[in-house]
Amino acid sequence: MITLAGTLKVFVVDDEYLIGASFAEGRVAVVSSARKMLLTQLELPAGCRYAFGISSDGRHLAAGYQYVQLSSLQVWDLSSGALVAERPKSYPFALDFEPRARYIIYDAIYGTPGTYFYEVSSHKVEKLRGACGPPNAAFTRDGQTMLMPRKRGAGGFRVTFQPFGIAEISLPTKKPAWLLRASPCTDTFLILDSGATVSNVDVSSGELVWKRKVPEAGWLSYSGDGRFVAVTEHRSNGGVKRLVVLEGRSGEIIRIIELAERASDPLAGPKVLCLSGRFVNLETGEVEPGVSDLDWWNSLLCEQRGEDEA
Repeated sequence: MITLAGTLKVFVVDDEYLIGASFAEGRVAVVSSARKMLLTQLELPAGCRYAFGISSDGRHLAAGYQYVQLSSLQVWDLSSGALVAERPKSYPFALDFEPRARYIIYDAIYGTPGTYFYEVSSHKVEKLRGACGPPNAAFTRDGQTMLMPRKRGAGGFRVTFQPFGIAEISLPTKKPAWLLRASPCTDTFLILDSGATVSNVDVSSGELVWKRKVPEAGWLSYSGDGRFVAVTEHRSNGGVKRLVVLEGRSGEIIRIIELAERASDPLAGPKVLCLSGRFVNLETGEVEPGVSDLDWWNSLLCEQRGEDEA
């Protein structure tokens, strides 16, 4: 029996949306979101919770462990299961590959806290203090830039990878930015600030395109086609209240979905993935089980394990 560690993430490999699942026992499995087929799984030395990522070419898995007894960042070859790189005593609690898979960006909360940029081929590391890294940062649509909010105060950082560089940027909000999300179809990005305002900003100029106040907004996600934005409203006493759906280009509220779940990641077309694994169609408001059934995960992985042992 496996235990889902409450961690599902979406990755895009060869234009296909894949879902990675992290399990408490130290296993990571990857399924196709369209066909819900198991594509690969890897048994790791320990559970990595949210700290895992898959490279855009589908070749490598990065995993981080924030536990004292195993505190490294590791890179694994998914086809062979071999460990290909490791950075000891890095304590990652969240990470992502940059789109060209040259760098792994991770946040550390133990050891020397901060956001780090680890170049896989050279093992060189750059550190950035005061930034919110994964999962609060965003890559631009062309994959060449990472936009990161500050942990405290207004403004943020622009990180480029070819060549590598870091610059401070201002954002069109006087309040601290909490979350950034880039549009998958236009050169704009969203800001969710501490005042529960969603702002759409032009990547090049930094100018405001539109803004929308959504009371008690706590998270947001684009749909995969960029036409819709799901804003998660939280209750004042904790927990999720519902989803507010905005039109991606105008910011107009077009639908309320009475679903007490956080919309966490885009899927193909008008859909998003919720933390539970359910899929929500932001165009129609329909909710489907998706990959939320733990018995399904158990059956899928146990069947694969039996085939491997045979």
